[in-house]
Amino acid sequence: MSVLATQKGDKVILLGFTGIRLAEVEVSKATKKEITVIKSDGKEMVFDRETGIQTNTLEGKEKYANKIVHLSEDPRLGKKDEKLKDKPVKKKATPKKAAKKKVVEVIEEVDEDDEYEEL
Repeated sequence: MSVLATQKGDKVILLGFTGIRLAEVEVSKATKKEITVIKSDGKEMVFDRETGIQTNTLEGKEKYANKIVHLSEDPRLGKKDEKLKDKPVKKKATPKKAAKKKVVEVIEEVDEDDEYEEL
């Protein structure tokens, strides 16, 4: 499913201009040319239906416009990972480095001349 087939109530992924995933939002309004979503702070964002790029940006800041993609086109997942799209992405645990043990060899020198005298 693409942004072209997105309808009101569908979930979309909001991407920053750099491509980083910002949020998962619900479509509040969908027309033939535009898709509208409302951010968590209440601000309305309008996107072009064909390109998925934000249209209500400040003048001169168009190159910093956000983008939306449909949830099925999540950039974190590959094509063969479609069954994993409902599962959260887990971080891989990094193995801890083993502490190196220091071996200290104690050499005790004994002089044969120094014998204990009995009292």
